[in-house]
Amino acid sequence: TKQTIRISTEGGNATKTWNRKAKRDADSECKESTPASRKTQEAKPDLVPFSPCDGIGAVAHTLWNKLGLKLRAYTLENLEETQRVTETRFPEDTKLGDITQIKDTSYTEVAKAARDCKHILLATGPPCQDNSELSGATRQGLQCSKSRLFYKCAKAKKKLEGAAKEEGATSHVLFESGAGTDPQDAVTMQKEMDTRGLVLLNTEEVSRAPRNRLWWPAWSIQKRNGETRIQGKAG
Repeated sequence: TKQTIRISTEGGNATKTWNRKAKRDADSECKESTPASRKTQEAKPDLVPFSPCDGIGAVAHTLWNKLGLKLRAYTLENLEETQRVTETRFPEDTKLGDITQIKDTSYTEVAKAARDCKHILLATGPPCQDNSELSGATRQGLQCSKSRLFYKCAKAKKKLEGAAKEEGATSHVLFESGAGTDPQDAVTMQKEMDTRGLVLLNTEEVSRAPRNRLWWPAWSIQKRNGETRIQGKAG
């Protein structure tokens, strides 16, 4: 049974103050060098990440650097500036180009890469400026051009699921957006991505930037007898 956690996005009380001194202190702890690279795509990966609206390559890098997974990663990004960033920092990732122009053959390629591991993770978060509370009365959500890229991701999800099924693999979803997302847009997103529920997470838990984000996972996490079990919608 799907469960939606209702949250309030008014007031911004959950956001901590992030002053300049704190930022300088955090910056001083970071290495100036380019982050380590996986160097190569794995022939027999543990997981195949598929990242529409990839940004600067954080999905695959985090799965590899923090969890130690062997990956064969695929990314899509429609901004040339961010395409250049990932090309420089993570040249080993397979770049599939612009999310608005992806070919059906690309879904087949991703699905075939998961023949051995049987699992694909579609992780995405389209531009959320149009969902931000900072936009005030001008906030247009999914009606605005940037945030409407969400529908491209939803279409990619359906295409990928079909291709994965033909190869005997399963495609999982992890989707995120800004905490200021309009409630009706949030319902639409959950329906289109067919996820289990809604989780509020401050990115300060995993980075230097304290920002509340909404996450829609396609699985539930249950703790029982000291064990953590992750259950997908297919069981």
